[in-house]
Amino acid sequence: MKAAVRPTTIIQSVKLNRHLGFDVVLASETFQHTGSFKFRAAYNLAKNVDQNTILTESSGNFGQALAYACQLLDKKCIVVMPSTSAQVKVDAVRGFGGIAELTDVKVKSRRARLEELIKDFPEAYVASAYNDKYVIEGNASLGREICELSQSIDYVVAPVGGGGLTSGIIKGIKQCGKNIKVIGAEPTMANDASRSIKSWKDYGKRSRTTNHRRWCSCFSYRQFKLGNSQRWN
Repeated sequence: MKAAVRPTTIIQSVKLNRHLGFDVVLASETFQHTGSFKFRAAYNLAKNVDQNTILTESSGNFGQALAYACQLLDKKCIVVMPSTSAQVKVDAVRGFGGIAELTDVKVKSRRARLEELIKDFPEAYVASAYNDKYVIEGNASLGREICELSQSIDYVVAPVGGGGLTSGIIKGIKQCGKNIKVIGAEPTMANDASRSIKSWKDYGKRSRTTNHRRWCSCFSYRQFKLGNSQRWN
């Protein structure tokens, strides 16, 4: 992984520290290959799966990262994308040698089109941008980089959507043996993770199945503490 990914860009601002009253270290993945942390996950996945064809669905970021990773590793990549995806992202997938399968989601969802491709390519590996062990392990490389910083880090605040990045950071920090708390953050107006947690909490209350309640508690992404997860609204 170290040979394939670019080290994260570390930024510090005296003005921001003074304004907040404590030291803040910004880890920016803007200069990572394909422009986001997604490449860490995509490369680790493409490198470790045995299959030579990889299918996924993406609006663009994971798709182009996976396409580039497959280009480097001489594998085939097919990305199901909404027809409304930004053209620059569609072009990026194709530019890296990937196949962009565009679908009008008003007629057929990305998942439905992906299911069709799974039947056409039964030997292919189906990759999730977040719910995949190789994705999480790839993102763990960022957690390990944070541990290696010269600064003493008490908290990590990371964006959370599907949970792949946050889970990976937690795993990487845990691998280093550090006691750093990780908090998943998301916009109030785009709080997918928060709403997912609430729906599973409600489901857990209704369900009498212990396994369901346990599964629900494992997906608590609002606050993370190494060793156990804490949930708060």
